[in-house]
Amino acid sequence: MDWELILKTLGVSGILVAGVILLGKALMGHLLSKDVESFKAELKISAFEHEIRFSKLHDKVDSTIAKLYKKLARTTIALGNYVTGYVPAGSPSETERAKAVVDVLNEFINYYEENKIYFNTNVCAKLEEFISKNKKVFYEFQYKNETNRTKEWIRIAGEFEKDVQNAKLIIEEDFRKILGVKNKGETIEQRESEQKIKKDGSD
Repeated sequence: MDWELILKTLGVSGILVAGVILLGKALMGHLLSKDVESFKAELKISAFEHEIRFSKLHDKVDSTIAKLYKKLARTTIALGNYVTGYVPAGSPSETERAKAVVDVLNEFINYYEENKIYFNTNVCAKLEEFISKNKKVFYEFQYKNETNRTKEWIRIAGEFEKDVQNAKLIIEEDFRKILGVKNKGETIEQRESEQKIKKDGSD
């Protein structure tokens, strides 16, 4: 809208027209300045709220990983104690060791299912693979061929060391990445490969 033309049409003097226009521009500039400052303030508040939400989420993820890893470690220890070929005198019976595995594995699975929302699909797949391998070793040992007990024991214990322990190492590596821990994990295959290279080099 051409205010200058309107004011002239109404017979207002040039000086007054100029004054009104300058006042209008000043008022508009002031209003725009207030709007910009208000917008900047809103942006700062929004960014601060987002930072708080992100910080709380990160704290929750850290806490969840700590609790889940503790349950994962207990599961691995219990299964290792169950399938071990060496049982010291005074140790819990095989039935008692089997119950201990079931208890800690179920506790691990329940906690994972309740908190899997905090992990991406790749990490979830690895955790579920860990669960699957624990169950496989557990059931194979529970229903092992008693006619060839020693051979079966050695085979299943080997599966535990290679499959379950390696799955645990892979998950540890992912957890370290999420937590921002710099040191790199190492799978059993990587260790075996490095040992083979060293052995070949010494021959």
